[in-house]
Amino acid sequence: MEALNIMPHYLEVGQFFLSQTLITGIFSTALFLVFLGIYNLIAKYFPQSSFVHAVESIIEYMIDFFDEVWGGMVGKNVLMIVLFVFTYILRNNLIGLFGDWFALVRPDLHHVFRPVAADLTFNVLLAAVCVFGSLGYGFYLHGFHFIEKFIPYKGMGIVEKVTGVSSFFLKILDIGLGLFVGLLETIGEFVRVISLSMRLFRNIFAGMIVLGIIITIMQDLVHAPWIAPLIIFAFELMVSVIQAFVFSTLFLIYAKIASEGVH
Repeated sequence: MEALNIMPHYLEVGQFFLSQTLITGIFSTALFLVFLGIYNLIAKYFPQSSFVHAVESIIEYMIDFFDEVWGGMVGKNVLMIVLFVFTYILRNNLIGLFGDWFALVRPDLHHVFRPVAADLTFNVLLAAVCVFGSLGYGFYLHGFHFIEKFIPYKGMGIVEKVTGVSSFFLKILDIGLGLFVGLLETIGEFVRVISLSMRLFRNIFAGMIVLGIIITIMQDLVHAPWIAPLIIFAFELMVSVIQAFVFSTLFLIYAKIASEGVH
């Protein structure tokens, strides 16, 4: 079954070849823009409507939740970016998940929609943006001094002042130790990219495989193939929400760590 390949299936559209995940992303973004357009129109002409209040309440709740969890250590702009990452991952995965559900009626949809997070390339790029974006936030807050987190050229502070030959050599060892620790910190940032992307990928991809297998079995064996996949679908719906939350929360943690500067 091609939908279970680790790499996305590619569809030929005119002279272009588009991956399933790209199609899902485009479709998801289009729906999101339509939603924003509807919201703006309703907010402009009916600002007191229940729909407007509901949307604003959800946004405020999510921002307050992230802010409360991490003790107000990051700015509101960062919280808005974290919220955007959460909604971006969630809506893209939900479109892919519903695409699998619609494949009960139209099996060929397996070759059209696929959860975006089931594409490892997307995960790596998003994780890199989040990890290195948090580092950029650290430089924004602390200036060039933040570079000492990765290149502690002053050492680890073991020797504060050189007063003689012995302290001179100890200071050299101190600086060498600091540079080694800085190297480990640098490697750690790249490890974060890998771990963050793989965590999201393995959970979403595994769910896609299970749902695809169940759908295929039900289509071949029974005339009502939606019964068993309904349970798996509900579970994967929960997984999509949790994984979007975990990813965005880890992004917030990295931003919080960067905001604390160099110790």
